[in-house]
Amino acid sequence: MYLDSYYYEHAPTTPVIAEGRIHPRIVHHGWQVFLTDKEKFNLDVLYPSLPLVCILIAGLLDKHWKHFYFARDSHRGDRISSITKKKI
Repeated sequence: MYLDSYYYEHAPTTPVIAEGRIHPRIVHHGWQVFLTDKEKFNLDVLYPSLPLVCILIAGLLDKHWKHFYFARDSHRGDRISSITKKKI
């Protein structure tokens, strides 16, 4: 969302060939701006892949630090197994 707002405020609304701003892009509720090759790449590739990278990093960190660790109760086993066991 930051890139979308940034390009809305700072990118030109007409093509500027001298700067390489030749790629039209619709941002911020239908506002058309012209972007360079690098800016277009940022919006088309990097921007959508950021949530996937964050999920991957969170999964790796959770695997290392075990955020979902369940303590064992010495009398009944761990808390999850006591919930899922059939009561007789």
